[in-house]
Amino acid sequence: MSIDSRKTESDESVLCSGWNERILQRLIWWNQKMESLWFSIGIYGLVLLIHIVVWFLVGIVEDNFYASNRFFMKTGSIFSVSGCYITNLPSIILTSLMFFYSAIDVLIVLISLRSDRDTFSIKVETILLAILRSLLTIVYFVCSQVFETQVLTHIIPYSYSVMIGGFVEIIVSVLIPVIRAILDDSVEGENLFESEIELVLNNDEMCKLLLEFSRRSYCPEGVLFYKDVQSFKRQVQSYYNYKEENELLKTNIVTRHRERITNSAKKIVGNYLSEGALNELNVPSLPTKRNDILAKLYASEKSSIDHCPPKNLFDQVICETLLTLTEVFTRLKQKSKKIQNFLKETYVAQSTISQI
Repeated sequence: MSIDSRKTESDESVLCSGWNERILQRLIWWNQKMESLWFSIGIYGLVLLIHIVVWFLVGIVEDNFYASNRFFMKTGSIFSVSGCYITNLPSIILTSLMFFYSAIDVLIVLISLRSDRDTFSIKVETILLAILRSLLTIVYFVCSQVFETQVLTHIIPYSYSVMIGGFVEIIVSVLIPVIRAILDDSVEGENLFESEIELVLNNDEMCKLLLEFSRRSYCPEGVLFYKDVQSFKRQVQSYYNYKEENELLKTNIVTRHRERITNSAKKIVGNYLSEGALNELNVPSLPTKRNDILAKLYASEKSSIDHCPPKNLFDQVICETLLTLTEVFTRLKQKSKKIQNFLKETYVAQSTISQI
C-alpha cells in the first residue's frame, strides 16, 4: 500500500469520526430539548391549538355554507351552548381517531418488544390501556347508533365512555407512579441504608446485576461513575504506597504515575460531570461541582509540593450519586432473589464477626 493511499484512508477516518461526533452531539442536543418541560408544554399547547382551530373552522364552514343541510349537527350550530344533537359523522370521526391512537400505541410496543429496557412495566401498561381504549371506543360507537341510548344520553351521556378512558390513563400513567414513588421513599427512609448500595457496588457479581438493571432503566451513569471513582481511588492509594517506599520522590516513574492519575480524574469529569456528556450525572448544581473539582485539579498540578489529586476528590458527588441510585436499587432488591440472598448472607456474616 502506498503512502498516499494510507494518508487518504487516515484522512477519511478522521472525517468520519468528526462527522459521527457532530451527529452524536446534535442527537444529544435534541434529546435534551425533547426532555425539557417547555418542550412538553409546547407540544400539548400546539396539539390543543390545532384541535381548537379545526373545530372553529368546521363550525364556520357549516354555519355559512351548509346551514340548511348540516353534516355535523342535526339542529343548531356547533357553537351552541344550550345543547344540540350530532349526526353520525362526528361519532365516526371520533371512533376512527381513538382506534388510530390505540394502533399507534400497539405499534410502538411491538417495535420496542425486542428491547429489554422496561423495568417499570410500561409496555404492559400501554397494551392494557390500548385494549381498554379500543373497548370503550366500541362502546361509544355502538351507543351512538342506538336510538334508546341517544334518548338516555340526556341523563347519562354516552360520551363519558371516552372520558373514562382518559381518566383511567391518567390514573395508570400519573397517579399510580406518584403513589409508588411516595411508598418507595417511605420504605427507603425506614429500611434502606446507604451501606446496602455500597455493599452491592463493591461486589463484582452484584454490581453487574445492578449495572444491567440500571441500563434497562436508562440510568447506568451512576453505577459507572461509582466504579470509575473507585478505580481512581485505587490509583491514588497505589501512588502514595509507591511514594512511601521510595526515597527519591521526584523520579520520572512517580511523575508519570501522578500524570496518569490526573488524566483519569479529568476523564471522569469529562464523562460524567460535563453538560451534554453521554453519561451526565443527574445531580443538582453539576456545573458548580465540576468547576470545584477542576479547580482542585489545577491547584494540585501547580502546587510546589509533589503530590497527586486528593483521594476524596469526588466524595461529595459520590454521596449524591448514591442517593440517585436508591430508587433503582430498591426496585432491583424487590425483584432479584440474588440481591436479597446476598444482603442476607452479608448481614449474617457481619453479625457473626461482631459477636466474635
